[in-house]
Amino acid sequence: MPRYDTILRMANLGIIHAILTMPARLVIAARPFIRSGVTTYNKGDIVSLVTEGGVFGAKEVPPDFIRLEISDATTAQVQQYVEGWMVDFKHTLVTQNASGWRYRLEVDDVYVDASERSKVMIRQSMINHIDGATTGPWEGCVTVSFTPTELVVDIPKNGIYQTANVLTDNAYLLALKSDFSDIFQEAIAVRRYYFLEADVDTAYALPNGQVTLTTAQALTKIVDKLSE
Repeated sequence: MPRYDTILRMANLGIIHAILTMPARLVIAARPFIRSGVTTYNKGDIVSLVTEGGVFGAKEVPPDFIRLEISDATTAQVQQYVEGWMVDFKHTLVTQNASGWRYRLEVDDVYVDASERSKVMIRQSMINHIDGATTGPWEGCVTVSFTPTELVVDIPKNGIYQTANVLTDNAYLLALKSDFSDIFQEAIAVRRYYFLEADVDTAYALPNGQVTLTTAQALTKIVDKLSE
């Protein structure tokens, strides 16, 4: 008869094996998600990954989402599919005088060139967030020019936000940079990978909108926008 510690070790190995072989679970947008006129997710975008050993949430079902379970993959192996585009920002001081600063905000061309759709989203995000802002840290700022990859903005010194928060000039500029980057990332956090729309429709018709595939099968349906 096996010793107790041997039985325990075998049991632990069984638990570890079960964890390692649990299917990976991805949540996919089943429809477009639009906020403030900006599309944050498009139909088919892979939006999240269920934690290791976890289960799908009760709200992760049609009409908002479908579920993709990859039977022979671990969570770590599919982590890349919930990545967004890596957006690089540059904030450059163009000129300054006693009344304020002229700043150039730039975004990586690679991000913009990846999709015609993202150009529209970037432009709209810039307009919504800065051009004509009436509240928040950008109040009183004026957009001088913008393209899908660049925005030039005039920022007045001692504006309402800066004065109300008793910010030095340097602290105010840092706050604006941080705010722009945060809003930009949030407003156009386009997912890099998506599930083909026809396959979304197929899964939509299944119980709980869930489809189970092998890794090989999933790779024929998951598309990398940066490779298009």
